[in-house]
Amino acid sequence: MKKLFKILMWLGIAFFVLMVMLIGFLWWFAASLIDVKPFDIPMRLPDMKAQASATAKFNFTDKLASALAGDSTGCKTGKDETIELTEDEVNALIITGISEQAIIGQGEQELRDAFFKNGIFTIMLSKKIGFSTPFGEYVNISVSFIPGIQNRHLFVIPKGFSLGSLSLPESMIQGRISDDLAAAEQTEYGEALLEIISEMKVEDGKFRITYSPDKLFQFMMDNGLGKAGGGLLGGGLLNMPADE
Repeated sequence: MKKLFKILMWLGIAFFVLMVMLIGFLWWFAASLIDVKPFDIPMRLPDMKAQASATAKFNFTDKLASALAGDSTGCKTGKDETIELTEDEVNALIITGISEQAIIGQGEQELRDAFFKNGIFTIMLSKKIGFSTPFGEYVNISVSFIPGIQNRHLFVIPKGFSLGSLSLPESMIQGRISDDLAAAEQTEYGEALLEIISEMKVEDGKFRITYSPDKLFQFMMDNGLGKAGGGLLGGGLLNMPADE
């Protein structure tokens, strides 16, 4: 009887110790995962020279104007073209985009920052979990990756993944990313993107996009983007009366 009592006592102690360890682990995990506040990112201004350079590379005004003028050569070149952006140019566009989203957005923005460095893109998100905890109410997420398009498929190579202060293996998100990209490829705009862009890659620290001007402008015409964006493309040319 005493032997059975000792066994039960030791089992009880072992169970208690295991429970304390489990609670301690869960406490540590929650404290590592959840933050009191979102990523605190100081406001950045884009490099104006880099922004102007990047904007110029995406300026299709001349080709669009030729097409609208009825020039037989127009934009029907049948040739693909490549846009190459430097690290500074990519970051200038990203900063401008984030700033514009913050202006037109309502409430707190989940996207806190994004940047391109050493050939790798990084995005930083802060998600509010919707309820308070002793550790806070935000999950700060950082994902680093290399995006690309090849053989009419989107792909992303994860290069880093963290939740709060926890650095986790990239394999944890690879499956989810692959599923999301496969679903995106089946959408109308996903199909159009893969039709227009034949290749997108990061090489030598630069971001390169190879696209078909013909297919891009055809997509714009089919979707009425030319009329909607007259002020952006063609300097308002599409909004001019037919007689002018």
